[in-house]
Amino acid sequence: MDNVSPSAIGDIRAWYFMDSNHAWIFYSNETLYRTKDRGKNWIGEKVPFSMGKLFFVNSDGEYQGWELKKYGPASGNVFVDVYKLVSDKWIFIHKGELPNNTSSSTNSLPYEGEKKSFIFLPDGKTGFVAIERREPGKYGLYITTDGGNTWNRKDIPLLSECKNDSILIYPFKFFDNKGNTVIIWPVSIYNGAQKNYQTIF
Repeated sequence: MDNVSPSAIGDIRAWYFMDSNHAWIFYSNETLYRTKDRGKNWIGEKVPFSMGKLFFVNSDGEYQGWELKKYGPASGNVFVDVYKLVSDKWIFIHKGELPNNTSSSTNSLPYEGEKKSFIFLPDGKTGFVAIERREPGKYGLYITTDGGNTWNRKDIPLLSECKNDSILIYPFKFFDNKGNTVIIWPVSIYNGAQKNYQTIF
């Protein structure tokens, strides 16, 4: 077993491993390291974010990346922005809703709730953010179809029936099934009256 870590100092804030060759590791000194050769060599660059979630896809042989930038603690309400990796530069593409429920644009990611999952599909246009709220019956599923510039809320009829239950959100998982993308989303529902959990996929 070989040590293929970058020679960096600081806490790891996020990481993403695309395949056996390509990986990105983000450190607390606001430096994002990337490798294309299984960790033999790492290149570090300063980035315009300090915490959040990374995601990368290989779209037709081109690597595309996004960062869901957080402005605050790891859990609870927090406003977020979206950055996209364009020609090896991180570009700001989306302003999230601010705490007073105002935003600089329509179709914004909300301030309320913990952003539990952030993914994009291989087309480089379709993305999802799953949000957990601290109120019974509240959850958030937001979808983009333009690469992260705008986001729209999606209602799930099955979850809309759980008005009095706590909805616990888990990260998405997707895979390709003979050319069709399949998305798996586990959700746990806690019924306070019956004091039991039901987990659905």
